[in-house]
This record gives sequence, structure tokens and C-alpha cells, in this order.
Amino acid sequence: MNTTYEFAFNHVCVARARVALSTYELSELWVDVNERRKGLGRRMMKLVCDEADRERVVLKLIAATCGGMTNEQLKAWYKRFGFEHDPLSYPWMRRTPRIR
Repeated sequence: MNTTYEFAFNHVCVARARVALSTYELSELWVDVNERRKGLGRRMMKLVCDEADRERVVLKLIAATCGGMTNEQLKAWYKRFGFEHDPLSYPWMRRTPRIR
């Protein structure tokens, strides 16, 4: 089962994040090329991370770019949201929930 978050403008999806609930893997995150640099990716990650915090689950992902950022820039971007490399399961990054 997946949870999907989407932002749409004029009924067109411009950003999407998908989390596989069985593994808590962030399996998809993208922003339409025409809508980048507007904070949509950051807002999307905040939604995903806030829900993971509420549910107290560890998120995991593999930082792989398909354009826009280098892999190193993308890894640094994910680190801003609390993701760190898991030395036992490289290339996976993981984020432990922040308990409030």
C-alpha cells in the first residue's frame, strides 16, 4: 500500500511524493521542471516527514537524481530533513522520527 502526496495547479499535478507503507520507503519524489525552485519539493518533504513523525516510523530512500541536482547536492538536500546514510545498508539513507 502506498501513500501519495500531490500538489496540483490548474488541475495539473506539478509535484508528487509516494511512500510505500509496507517498508516506509520514499519511492518517488519529483517536481515538474517548470515548477522547480518554488519550494514545492521542500513542502512535499515536510508533509512526508511530518506524517512519519506522527506515526513514529523510520523513513528510508536512495538519493538518485534524474536531473536538476547532482547526486551530492541531492544527498545534502535530504540531510536537511534529517536523512543520514545508513552504513549497514549503503546506498540507503534513513531518517528516524522526531518525537515532539
